[in-house]
Amino acid sequence: MRQLLRLLYVLSALLPITACTKEIFPTPATTPQPPATATATVEAQMPSVAPTATATPTGAPLPLPLYFLSEGTIWLLKPGEPSPQEIAIEGEVSTMDVWPGDNRIAYGTTNGKVYTLMPGQGAVLLHNVQAETDSPVRIGHVSWSSSGTKLAYTVAYTAEQMIWQAGYPSYPSGLWVFDLEAQSPTWLLSNHYFQEGERKINQLRVVSASEWSVDDTALLLLYSYWEWSNYSILEPIAHQPYEANVYDLDKSGWGSGFWTRDGQAVLISGQNYRDVSDLMLLDRVTKEPKLLINGTAENLYVSDAQELSSGIVFLGGNRLYMGNLTEQGFQYAPVGTDPLCEAREPGHIEWDTTGQWGVLVCQYGPNDSQPVEIRVISLDGENINLTPFFNTLPKTPTTILWGSNQ
Repeated sequence: MRQLLRLLYVLSALLPITACTKEIFPTPATTPQPPATATATVEAQMPSVAPTATATPTGAPLPLPLYFLSEGTIWLLKPGEPSPQEIAIEGEVSTMDVWPGDNRIAYGTTNGKVYTLMPGQGAVLLHNVQAETDSPVRIGHVSWSSSGTKLAYTVAYTAEQMIWQAGYPSYPSGLWVFDLEAQSPTWLLSNHYFQEGERKINQLRVVSASEWSVDDTALLLLYSYWEWSNYSILEPIAHQPYEANVYDLDKSGWGSGFWTRDGQAVLISGQNYRDVSDLMLLDRVTKEPKLLINGTAENLYVSDAQELSSGIVFLGGNRLYMGNLTEQGFQYAPVGTDPLCEAREPGHIEWDTTGQWGVLVCQYGPNDSQPVEIRVISLDGENINLTPFFNTLPKTPTTILWGSNQ
C-alpha cells in the first residue's frame, strides 16, 4: 500500500501536465534568457520565540504562525487565533514558499505567473511566464534561496498534446531562477518532453521541485519521470543548454532528498519499493554514497530524513527517530511520542528554522474514511492535533509552512 500511495503521489505531480486536452502545438525552443542571479529559500536561522499562551483545541499552544495552501488560496493561522484567515492573493495559487526572515511569501499560479507578497501588502508580479508561450503553463514549485534574494521555480505545460510533441529543449518549460536584486529571470533547464511521434514513455523528464544549498550556489532537483523519480544536483546555478552541470544521483524510486545543514551532502531515504528502505548520505563533491541505515538489516522503512541542529531526524513507520554519526557508525534511537499519528501513517514533517517544531501530515493509511491528521510535534514528545482548525478550509491543505513571530 505504501508503494502504491507514493506512486500516486508522484503521478499527481504530473497531472497538471495532462489536465487540459486543448490541442495546442508547441512553440519552437528558443535562446536562453539573459543570466540572472537567484531568489529566496527557507533556511535562514531565526531566533527561538516563546509560544503564546492561547491554547489549540487540544490544549497546547501553537508556537509559530502556519501558512497553508488549500484549493488555490493561501491561509494563515496565527498563534492565539481561533481559525485560519484567508490571505488576499492574485490568481489561483498552485505552489508557495515562505521566507521566515520576514514572512515574505512567494507563490506561483495555475496560469503561469510568479508573485511575491509581503505581509500586509499587495501581491507583486515577478514573472509572467505564460506571456512567453502560446501553450498553457503552470508554476509547479517555488523555492526561496537561503538569503531571501533569489527564487527558483518550475514551469510545466498543461496541454496534454504538449507532452507528446514539445520535445527537448522546450522553452519556457523547466527550471527558472529570479534575482530579486537585479529584477531579472534566467531560464536554467528545460523539461524533457516527447518528440512528435515518440512513444518511449521513460523519455519524459520533468523538473518537479528544487531546494537551495545553504550557500545558495547549488540546487537539489527532483526529476519526475513517467515511472519513477530521481534527484540531481545543479552546480553552478546557470543556464545549462546540454545539462553539463546536472549531476544525477542515480537513486531512482519514490523517496525524499534533503541537503544537510552545511550543504555538503544530501540525505536520501525512502527509495525502495518494498516494506524497508535505506538511509544514504551522498557527498556533494564526490557524489559518493555512504550507507547510514540498511533498511533490510534493520527491518526499517526510513523516510523523510532531514538534518536538524541536534542530529538527523527521520521517520520509521509511525515513529520518529534521531541519529548521529559516531566512530561506531550511525547511531539512532526513537524520540517523541509513540505513535505519531492515530489512524494514519506519517507522510512529511516540515521543521521550523530552529529545528524545535515540526508540522506533520499523517496521510497514508488503510482506511480512507479516516480524515487526514495534521499535527505539530517536537523532539521532546509534544504532539498537538491541529486537524480541528481545518474544518473551515475548503479542503485539506496541500502545503503547510512555518512562518516566524517577528
